Amino acid sequence: MDTAQLAVVVGAGGMGAAVARTLAADYRILLVDIDEQRYVAVAGEMREEGARVDTAQCDITSPEAVTALAERVGREGGVRVLAHVAGLSPTMGDFDSIIRVNLTGPALMSDALLPHAVPGAGDPDLLFGSAPLRVRRWHSEPAAGRGRFGGPARRAAPVCGRRARRFQMSPINFRNSA
Repeated sequence: MDTAQLAVVVGAGGMGAAVARTLAADYRILLVDIDEQRYVAVAGEMREEGARVDTAQCDITSPEAVTALAERVGREGGVRVLAHVAGLSPTMGDFDSIIRVNLTGPALMSDALLPHAVPGAGDPDLLFGSAPLRVRRWHSEPAAGRGRFGGPARRAAPVCGRRARRFQMSPINFRNSA
């Protein structure tokens, strides 16, 4: 087994491929998508570029499929980074599909992988592309009176874009503080 830490990248479209290529400089990549043709093509290109990448097909809206993926990640030694960039735009599906993919999918994935998070030089990272944030703390247990990410307000920076902005998040608001 490769001893490099694992980054799970969910979504092999344009943003997912870019995030996977960026993370491949420091991590083994598990590229996850529902579309086998897409993830096989991206993984092949990444391997030609020298990346350590494996693939998995997963319907992120299926609790059973997400659990099976999490079990695989556990067998591979756990996850250091979860980059969830799969998503549907309003032109790509109906309301129910968009909610399942953009909201339910990330919740299922983070809940299933959380027990397999491994520490490194700090807390494991959780990245969401549909709300382009890099959340610095991914706690295994919520502190009393706090959310999963360790507090009512957490600093984060966008994954995409040139200008680093800071955001404050809380359970009831989200505002740009740059």
